[in-house]
Amino acid sequence: MKALVYRAPEQIEVAEVPKPRIEKPTDAIVRVTTAAICGSDLHIYHGALFGAEGLILGHEFAGVVEEIGSAVEGFTIGQRVFVEAGLRCLVCEACKRQLPLCPNGGIFGTATPWGTLQGGQAEFVRVPFAQRIMHPIADHLADEDVILLTDNMVTGYCAAEWGNIQPGDTVVVYGCGVVGLCAQVAARLFGAGRIFAVDRLPYRLEMAKKVGSIPIDASSEDPPTRVRQETGLFGAPVVIEAVGARATLEMAFQSVRPGGTVSVVGVFTEDATLPMTMFSLFNVTIRTGLATGQCLPRLLAMVENGELDLKFVFSHSLPLSEGARAYRLFDKREEEALKVLLKP
Repeated sequence: MKALVYRAPEQIEVAEVPKPRIEKPTDAIVRVTTAAICGSDLHIYHGALFGAEGLILGHEFAGVVEEIGSAVEGFTIGQRVFVEAGLRCLVCEACKRQLPLCPNGGIFGTATPWGTLQGGQAEFVRVPFAQRIMHPIADHLADEDVILLTDNMVTGYCAAEWGNIQPGDTVVVYGCGVVGLCAQVAARLFGAGRIFAVDRLPYRLEMAKKVGSIPIDASSEDPPTRVRQETGLFGAPVVIEAVGARATLEMAFQSVRPGGTVSVVGVFTEDATLPMTMFSLFNVTIRTGLATGQCLPRLLAMVENGELDLKFVFSHSLPLSEGARAYRLFDKREEEALKVLLKP
């Protein structure tokens, strides 16, 4: 089969690799019909995080069930499904405590300390613990309706949930990539009054306006100063960092009010310094980590009944054979790339 394979930093290629097979009774094989490139995939692409030669990339994908292990119940051959980005065995201590990064699995398309799990930017993918992490796609929905539920929307929702947003709260989101936009949508679900969206790219700020946020262009003004001007110099009760950069994290700290929360879902590959005086003297809370899937049933129900439509974020759809070009386009933000899909 064909798959998009990591070779070295900024060197990926579509290669012929062995088709996956059922290895355990809890496995399924899915024929991928749509995959997506996530911002965190770029960390692997650049060789900064969880890369390994020969790794098949991608943790966001949907497809059709091709084979089913003997222990997988409730699914049929030919059924359309989307798959959560990370594994959940529901047996280990981490899963029992509803924590991410199950030590019996990992995340698709990554080489973690728990092992390498081949990803979904391929024609086929093996799905361990399939009954736990595969979800049927309703007949009236397209892959594009649900693929953000594999990761981005769940992450954005968790970012908002961790902020403990109260009705009418002012929320600031640093980053208007797809996770940042999903966090803005989620903040609205939690009843936020005003949502300020910070970015440097005009087309991303335009997207933020489409979801009802107030854009702040960090290339022309200082975001923390603007936030304090808008909040009576007090700061915002909830600030979400969805970039994964030291500079935006520092601005997030400068934007939060005493007693507020900084929710961090950006993936970092560099160290950052925490202003401990602020936390200890002003009762600021920081929440960070990988998103968990407890919100998935609510989000899927909203997609199925038409309350949640996120397809506006898809900017490009390219064949898998152009995977290397797709990564370059997304990495360089060419052609106003926002969310890039791959179709095997």
